[in-house]
Amino acid sequence: MSDRIFIDSNVFVYSIDDDDLVKQASAKRIVSALSENDGNVSTQVLQEFYNVITSKLKCPKDKAKLFVEHIANFIFIKI
Repeated sequence: MSDRIFIDSNVFVYSIDDDDLVKQASAKRIVSALSENDGNVSTQVLQEFYNVITSKLKCPKDKAKLFVEHIANFIFIKI
């Protein structure tokens, strides 16, 4: 039986946050590895990611939407 691996919203946030390049590089490796190996993300995580990057990182909403769509296209979504 294969266990499903879910990715926390903080990993996605770190993957685009330029304030800590070490965390960013680690997060990008995690996201990349899980996207290639059946990683999962919930709709709740996508919502949390969107809220954090638009409020704390001041990402424009249209760009944040593109980030969410990109994640959704490459990682299997589970509710």
